[in-house]
Amino acid sequence: GTARPAGSTCGNPFHISEFPVVDFEGSTEDKGDDYHITWVEPSTAYLSGNDMVFQFTLEETSYLSGSLATEQVWAGLVIVQQCPDPDNPAPVLHLAGTGSGNFVEFEDVVLQAGSYFAIVGSFPPPQFIDFTLNLSVVPVPPGPEFVINPAEETYDFGTAGAGVLPEKKDYTLTNTGGGILEVVSIEVSGDDDFTLNLDNFDFTD
Repeated sequence: GTARPAGSTCGNPFHISEFPVVDFEGSTEDKGDDYHITWVEPSTAYLSGNDMVFQFTLEETSYLSGSLATEQVWAGLVIVQQCPDPDNPAPVLHLAGTGSGNFVEFEDVVLQAGSYFAIVGSFPPPQFIDFTLNLSVVPVPPGPEFVINPAEETYDFGTAGAGVLPEKKDYTLTNTGGGILEVVSIEVSGDDDFTLNLDNFDFTD
């Protein structure tokens, strides 16, 4: 029979070899309707119509941003790491849908290094859509360094943005003032500010 075009299935995806993807013009008309609502978790009606499957690989943890536009309505972009399957639904890592409009954009979706599928689909009618896709990736920066300044007796934990990679470092806390050493666990998230009083103690790494 006639070979199906690239992008029809996870086994024959349209490969994205480099970023950014700028104003890619595509259509699901000739790609078929191979994946369905409940084949991902959570389920999504954006897999009700025909769908086009893109595949890309990230060499490092990155922020994924992009947009999807169509002249129709109810178009969606589903990001998964495994192929949708009725017996083992693929976890949805991100879903961007136009709803009753014809445009949606998203930014800074954190994805670990690895291979992914980006599936463009729709909620009929119509059964298929024409669309414009934009995608870009930016590596997630490393976490802030814990800076020790004995001369000024300061301990700077830095500021971490959303998705910043966690870093771990071991330090030795030495009692230099004859007091009682208490073990303190500190967890910082979001925009929390805190003061750490470590009089009579020295840090070494």
